[in-house]
Amino acid sequence: GPEPLWQPKNYDEKFRGPVSMRYALEHSINIPAIKTLAELGPAQVIPYAKRMGITSPLEPNLSLALGTNDVTPLELASAYGTLAALGVRAEPIAIKTVLDRSGQVLEEREPRQELALSAEIAYVMTDLLKGVMTRGTGQGAAIGRPAAGKTGTTDDYRNAWFIGYTPQLVTAVWVGNDDNSPMNKVVGATVPARIWAAFMKVATKDAPPDDWLIPPGVTIVTVCGETGLLATDDCKDRWSTRVAPASRLVARLCPAQPRAADARPLLPTLRSH
Repeated sequence: GPEPLWQPKNYDEKFRGPVSMRYALEHSINIPAIKTLAELGPAQVIPYAKRMGITSPLEPNLSLALGTNDVTPLELASAYGTLAALGVRAEPIAIKTVLDRSGQVLEEREPRQELALSAEIAYVMTDLLKGVMTRGTGQGAAIGRPAAGKTGTTDDYRNAWFIGYTPQLVTAVWVGNDDNSPMNKVVGATVPARIWAAFMKVATKDAPPDDWLIPPGVTIVTVCGETGLLATDDCKDRWSTRVAPASRLVARLCPAQPRAADARPLLPTLRSH
């Protein structure tokens, strides 16, 4: 017979209407991710995943947007590491250096590196994922320094993830049962996020709390939270966002708020780097 109809839904089974991509990512809203994949097409998305470090087979269907294909923690760490390195993918290696008992180097290996994404796109994606940890589902993973990451949970609670990174280190945490049985409502925002934070606080304690440098070509704009257009001083809900490349900026003032004839964009509206 015919295959059952796939009816995706949001984790909380609520529908919010139009939301920004930033808000959708921060709060793990499924439908916008599926709609984005539907517009782009899996054939355009899968090559990016491969370039970033995913080596497992990926089925070209819309459920790909929700992570229905099986991938390993190492693959996810590699892909998120590409974002952490602003677009440069490093081939994972298990042993970097072998020393003898006196500390002399016997063997040394550097990972092979290649450019997978532009620095501008990787930076904007990192900026979005930083919001997950400051305002969204990943707040439980905050470590008191710049970091970006994403939670993940399967419908049946068999898998819960948190993958996050700083400029120096990327770590992937998976929580599940060895026999693949469901867990007791463990989600990515709880146990995996706490494991990640506990490990990263120790692992990065001697590293400087560096943030990512803004690449050339990234523009910072202040937008209206209701319309997504350039905010004026009449907009009540407004926030800064990053746009790359600057040529994609929609330079239109928000018309939704009543304003005087001399209303102007909030400054600085544009700040290119």
